Amino acid sequence: MKRRAFSGAPFRFILGVVTMEPTSNERRYRILVVDDEPMIARGIQSMLKRLAHPAVDRVETAFSGERAITAIRSEKPDIVILDIRMPGISGLDVIERCRGVDSPIFFVLSGHDEFDYVKNAFKLGALDYLLKPASLDDLSALIDTATRNIQTGWKTALADDISSRWSIQMEIEKALDATTPVSIRDAVGGENDVFEHDWFRISILRTSRSAPEGALAMRKTIGPSIWRIGNETGTKAFFFWTPESDLGVFWNTDNRDSIEPMRRLWETFPDSVCNAPGTVLAIGESVRRDAVLRETYERVSTLLLYRFSPNAPRVVTVTDVRDLYGVPATIDVSDAIYAARTGSLDAVLRAGEGVFADPPRGHGAPLREAYGVLLSAIDAYCERIGRPTPRALPIYELDRVDEVRKEIKTLVESAISSREPTTRAPLNPVEFAIEYVEEHLHENLDMATVATSVGLSYSHFSRLFKNKVGEGFGRYVLSRRMKRAKRMLDEPSMRVSDVAYAVGYQNHKHFTRAFREYFGYTPIEYREGAG
Repeated sequence: MKRRAFSGAPFRFILGVVTMEPTSNERRYRILVVDDEPMIARGIQSMLKRLAHPAVDRVETAFSGERAITAIRSEKPDIVILDIRMPGISGLDVIERCRGVDSPIFFVLSGHDEFDYVKNAFKLGALDYLLKPASLDDLSALIDTATRNIQTGWKTALADDISSRWSIQMEIEKALDATTPVSIRDAVGGENDVFEHDWFRISILRTSRSAPEGALAMRKTIGPSIWRIGNETGTKAFFFWTPESDLGVFWNTDNRDSIEPMRRLWETFPDSVCNAPGTVLAIGESVRRDAVLRETYERVSTLLLYRFSPNAPRVVTVTDVRDLYGVPATIDVSDAIYAARTGSLDAVLRAGEGVFADPPRGHGAPLREAYGVLLSAIDAYCERIGRPTPRALPIYELDRVDEVRKEIKTLVESAISSREPTTRAPLNPVEFAIEYVEEHLHENLDMATVATSVGLSYSHFSRLFKNKVGEGFGRYVLSRRMKRAKRMLDEPSMRVSDVAYAVGYQNHKHFTRAFREYFGYTPIEYREGAG
């Protein structure tokens, strides 16, 4: 396939020609694209036509929520892709008014700062979301999700199931972030218990950090996959994001010993993900409802570090580890701490080369603890000589033992050679996020990127930011943009379009609408009043 890029405000579309072989028995789907910006709706319509997917019959457009409702009721499309925020009747209103037995499959178009809207769309029955700007690959994955994984007879059951699954995902992530122990029963139980079986497992997929889009891309397909596998195997499964931004799956089963559903899920992942260095699926032991969720997760998370071991399996269980490596012993690197405190980092280098040799000296949790001790040694050295500690990558960001050795060597060299205090990210992730926002207000700010840069999951960062600042990340960014825009509008030489671009809007109409919604008057009205 050959592709060429066509750039145009406010979105960038990737165009290309794709050849697909149709199948004789495949149903052809009708698609409706809804956006109050005609250029965006027509752009997605054009991309879908260029995609030439054999299961797509025709693609129509609507430019308002009211017209979308009319089209859904009269034309009965199979798939609806709609903007989540539109004036008048919003995308959420459309989903709520049109959901039912014969309703289409909904996908929502979302900006990076609209997380609360996406949550509400899921609760109303939307299947998935599509981040702006949409690409050809995004649309191809969307069609595959709708046509290959969601059979016609599944629509009603899936729509009813999505709300509870989204709620369970949030509760699992909240329990993993909690400072006090939370049992599975307390985390995801309740009067309306969705779990039918006595046994629970956690599996965690860690994708190669050299290709971090692997886990993010699979977010588009793993929901329907686990729904289908669960129905075929008599299990229930819920995906979630771990504190380290890995992809976790929470399983409820009546078979204590079987891991067949987990292995079947692994088989649905693309080879490009499964064969990448550092990728592993860790499967934990079965536990009952009274098990502490965080402790259960930690035992599975430890298995991920066995990817450093020679010939380690890509799918690893506690039994596999016990049979292959036995019980891991503690790794003693205390001499590195002593040497660092007395003014030398030679012992740190030697310990790093010895522990993280190929093969490494130990396995699992002791490796993580050894790495932590070596980082503490470097910190002790820097504290002794009055220099800032260089910022280190967490061990879960490193795919191989040679990368760990290289990271330790780089940190040691940085600590020894530094003469002036170096800039380091604030230890407080919220402070770092606020600084980042101020420096990048002119760009398309992405909360997922900021969360990753401070080592937190999307949901954890979202909750932490709102607790500390008093408002959500998206609302905070909007307020900073509007306040900066006001200051710039006080300068008579600045055009409104220039102000819009300077605060991150690629279209002055979008800026004017946002400004009016925030302050109650337009930029021109503000300028005339200020004058």
